[in-house]
Amino acid sequence: MAGSGGGGGTPQFAEEEVTSNFVVYPVPVERGSDFIVEVPAASTEVRVIDMNGRQFRSVAVNNETKLLISSEGLESGLYYMQVLNPHGSAFKKVMVK
Repeated sequence: MAGSGGGGGTPQFAEEEVTSNFVVYPVPVERGSDFIVEVPAASTEVRVIDMNGRQFRSVAVNNETKLLISSEGLESGLYYMQVLNPHGSAFKKVMVK
């Protein structure tokens, strides 16, 4: 029966209310190009995490609301973009072509 099995070690990320408060584009992004991430004013950090929970990027947010996050060195595939703020964190799936 489809959907009855476990995720094979895939981390479970809770998507909180703040998820809709940040925007990532373009998705998918070409390998080596930049993601543009628009974050809420209170954000402190943006991370790029693979589907196994390994962190590949960590960019401090210094009073910016728009950041460029490089996909340089990332393999083609799916990743999570995580935005941290004082109230928790939010995740969005992104793709590198």
